[in-house]
Amino acid sequence: MKLENADKAVLFVFSVSGFFKNTLAYLKKHGIAWTSDKRWLEKP
Repeated sequence: MKLENADKAVLFVFSVSGFFKNTLAYLKKHGIAWTSDKRWLEKP
């Protein structure tokens, strides 16, 4: 997939195994989205 004239990017972290507590704190501090719900990766 090629993106043209993309003004913004979104960082998103997915984990099947979950996250350590310090990982969630880091993601929150830096405004990074996260989930352990695999439905976010499914196509509509």
